[in-house]
Amino acid sequence: IMLILGVLTSVVAALLAVDMLAAIFLVHLPAGFYLPNGYEYVLTLLAAAVALAITGPGAYALDRFIFNRSGSRS
Repeated sequence: IMLILGVLTSVVAALLAVDMLAAIFLVHLPAGFYLPNGYEYVLTLLAAAVALAITGPGAYALDRFIFNRSGSRS
């Protein structure tokens, strides 16, 4: 819910990335790459979470209003 609303986006996305890494190594790795039990989908979720953690929230995220930030990164 915090990702959807854009509250602490980078922090929540980084925590989700750690969660997906743990899911890959602890659960899905022995099953191989492809679904139904493989790590293909979890790796996609990991990539999306890392991308959000690096880029941060968008212009319409609540972070912009809560922390009084401008929407640009310059």
